[in-house]
Amino acid sequence: LFIFHLPNRYSWLEAAVRLVGRLGLSKKPAHINQYTRAEFESFVPERLSIVEGGRYHLLPRTTASRLPWRDSALFCASVDLLDDLLSVPFRPICQNWYFLLRKSS
Repeated sequence: LFIFHLPNRYSWLEAAVRLVGRLGLSKKPAHINQYTRAEFESFVPERLSIVEGGRYHLLPRTTASRLPWRDSALFCASVDLLDDLLSVPFRPICQNWYFLLRKSS
């Protein structure tokens, strides 16, 4: 069993981080590599098969981690619920890809 989490090439957050960096407003780097599903699939050896894959996280989690109430269970559950709801219509521009792989039999 292998689980991968990779940055989505078309993520709005990655684009925003790059833009803010180009404008000199932040020194936070964007991920050097971002991926499409096809690119990830091209890396998977034949002895492995993708069981599941998808995109998730529309909301910026690192920004929320700076808030004073970030450790509140209610706050975390609310952010997770909102993120899950927003991730459905905005799936193409979500932050991350996840892939679950299994050794082919």
